[in-house]
Amino acid sequence: MRQAIWRLSWYSNVFLAVMCLSFIASGYSSALTPRDIAQNAFPSVVLLAMKNASGQLISLGSGFFVRRDVVATSLHVIEGATAGYVRIVGQKTEYDVAGTVGVDAQQDLVLLKIRGTQSSFLRLGDTRKVAVGDEVYAIGNPLGLEGTFSEGIVSGIRQIDSQTLFQITAPISPGSSGGPVLNSHGEVIGVAVATFKAGQNLNFAVPASYLTLLLQNMKPVAPLSATKPYQKDRSIEYWAEQIQAGLGIKAGYFIPIGGGVNLLRGIGVIYGADYLYLPPGRSYGIDVEFGYVSTEDWQYHPNYGWIYRWTVISGEASVVWFPTKGRDIYVGAGVGYYNVKLSGANNPLLDESGSGFHISGGYVILNRLFFEIKYTNAKVEEDKQTRGVGIRAGFRF
Repeated sequence: MRQAIWRLSWYSNVFLAVMCLSFIASGYSSALTPRDIAQNAFPSVVLLAMKNASGQLISLGSGFFVRRDVVATSLHVIEGATAGYVRIVGQKTEYDVAGTVGVDAQQDLVLLKIRGTQSSFLRLGDTRKVAVGDEVYAIGNPLGLEGTFSEGIVSGIRQIDSQTLFQITAPISPGSSGGPVLNSHGEVIGVAVATFKAGQNLNFAVPASYLTLLLQNMKPVAPLSATKPYQKDRSIEYWAEQIQAGLGIKAGYFIPIGGGVNLLRGIGVIYGADYLYLPPGRSYGIDVEFGYVSTEDWQYHPNYGWIYRWTVISGEASVVWFPTKGRDIYVGAGVGYYNVKLSGANNPLLDESGSGFHISGGYVILNRLFFEIKYTNAKVEEDKQTRGVGIRAGFRF
């Protein structure tokens, strides 16, 4: 009898333990409401005010506690500063910045040692689980407006060289740099660093995994004046600018306007691919393009008789200039190499190559879609001038 009672008691304890673990697990996996996320995070988020050697205020930014006396923020927030303080959102007490205990100049991240505080801190999430479409929440102090809480989603995960960058729709403005980007469990999955002004809702965050590495390798406190500037050539600003650059595809029409092969009438369909390189911080770049245009239609050419098909294969290089601040309008000019083929139903009639020049102009929408008009003048087909206008649209990855 006693053995039966003992077994029943043992099974009851196991059942209760399993139920408790299930309850804890379900509570952890369930998403928090935006209100809960904001209220839980605010006691760990700070406003940063940085000063130069003369005691003048030079920058405002955001940050958050990752240890009881360590704040994480963007490195560019403290650039040029020799002193500063933090103030927890919703509080009036100011805590002095003692110095830095970790710097990642490439990722624009820094860890700051704070004097006289033992604050609650935010937990870092697993950035490997972040996916496009996930809900995110950004907390910061845009333009000094403390405790601004905004909601959005992960709209892209960008790979630039060996670096990863989260593109989010949660708004980021000056003063929000260094603030936490949280997932639906209130965990930090990124550090807000920039917004790309040329586009709409193009905001970026450095994954928290880079912050984890900094925390694992914290150094003794170093003065702010000894901090090296962040690497602008590989920083978030560089990455954001490269969103507009890169590989693109385009298609459209080529309209002959007389001379050489253009004695033939008709409109050829253009297919092409190009690569645009824009140096960071510059309004000009280099565009290399490969194109193919062809048309099929029985036509009569005075030198070759009846022609069924003509094709032009081109390779071009251009210098491209974006004169507007938003980099949405561009003009370009360059040289190219062209090959022209004429054929009858089955027999080739002409296969000539030559060089030429072109000028172009276009308009970019959201740094991705672009529309372009290009005039080409080339010497092919027995040194005769071949001219035409290409009208095309494209997409840049």
